[in-house]
Order: sequence, then C-alpha cells, then structure tokens
Amino acid sequence: PSTTVVSLQNGLDNVARLRAALGPEYDVVAGMMTFNVIPTEDGFRQATAGPLVFGPGERPDSQRRVQQLRESLRARGFDARVRTDMPAVQLGKLLLNLNNGLCALTGLPLAAMLANRTTRTVFAAAIREGLEVARAAGRPVGQLGVLSPRLVALALGLPDAAFFRVSRAMLAVDPAAKTSTLQDLERGRLTEIDELNGAITALASAHGRQAPINALITRGVHELEAQLGTGALPYWSPETLRERVAAALR
Repeated sequence: PSTTVVSLQNGLDNVARLRAALGPEYDVVAGMMTFNVIPTEDGFRQATAGPLVFGPGERPDSQRRVQQLRESLRARGFDARVRTDMPAVQLGKLLLNLNNGLCALTGLPLAAMLANRTTRTVFAAAIREGLEVARAAGRPVGQLGVLSPRLVALALGLPDAAFFRVSRAMLAVDPAAKTSTLQDLERGRLTEIDELNGAITALASAHGRQAPINALITRGVHELEAQLGTGALPYWSPETLRERVAAALR
C-alpha cells in the first residue's frame, strides 16, 4: 500500500485503469516519456529529444518519491520535469504521437515519413482533427516543446522547401528512428493503436463527432495486425494513403 506507481505509457486513460485495478490504497501518478527509443545490438538508443514528465503525486510520500525520481533521472543526464497539468500534457503528447499509426501504416521510419509531403500532410490533418475533437470534448491541450500541436500541424502542412527551412528541430531525428507501433508490427506483435489514433476516434464518438482520418489510420493498422505471421506486411504507399484519405473524407 505504500507503493507509488508511475505510468509512462502512451494514452489518456492509464491512470484511471491502474487505479481501478490496484485499488485506492495505491497512489498512481501520470507520467510521460516524450522521446523515441530504438533497439540496438547493445541495448537501446534515444533517437529524438524530449523530457520525461511526471505529475506531482497526491500523497505526501508520493510527492517526495516523485521529486526523488526526478532528481535521480536528472543526475543521469535526463531532462526530467514535474507538471501539475498532466491530463493536458498527455493529450498534447498524444496529438504529436499520431505519427505512430501513420508510420506503422506506411512502414516508414520517422524521418522518412516527415520528409514525404503526402505522409506529412496527413499527419498534420490528423493533428488538426485531434485538436477539433479536444475542443469539442472541452479538454485542454498541453505544450511540451517550443511549438504547440497547432503550430506543429501548421509547419507540417508547408511546402517542402519551406518545411525543411523552418523545421530543423523537428527533423533532427535519428534516421533509423521508428515509432513504437511500427516496431511492434516488425516484431510480429499487436500494437497500441487503439490508445493512439484510436483514442482520438473514441473521444470524437463520445462527443457526437467524427474523426475520419484517425479512424482510417486505426483501421489500417488493425488490418496489418490481422496479417501478422503471414509474410511481408502490405504497408500502404504514400499514394495509397492519399487515395484512401480522400475516400474517407468523402
């Protein structure tokens, strides 16, 4: 009962689920790992930049442990922060994390997805769709980096020349960086797509709205999951993605 549980998983509902499963005697603290990690022969490598973020905790002992956790991570070179607006932080991170499903659907590493105008503009549209859903749900959207999700979507929609000129930080990713959802497919595992693009679709449905782009990406990744173990997965080309997005919007 004295344990403090810190959830660093993607998604919006992990704290509520853990509290329901563990019972009220445990203090469950929301957390967020905002950078990408890829496996290597020697272990793992951080492939993008970003902080580790934690809620403050509700009990005095948990608040003390969260501060100790932050200081321990900082001593090891991590950018670790405590935020009191973790639901907004989680939603803001989710919007930026909608690239997960897109990379899984196309089989593209993160840098290649950003470099392609078609996949990049679909990513921007998915973020804008998520922002509209958040507004309809009355959910605040937190900001972690220099740019808000709205400004990131604006930058993603720029023509190639302008995008590459103004988005150096966004493009400063390891060329080998792959989103966790794509890594799952490559390992033959089911993904967490329902906690990513699927979460936007579910939130939209709960408030009488639709999110056709995120729903399409979610369905597409589930189609790939259904073919795990049958051979090479039929990832969507950018051209196929463009056609199916257009059909979904019609």
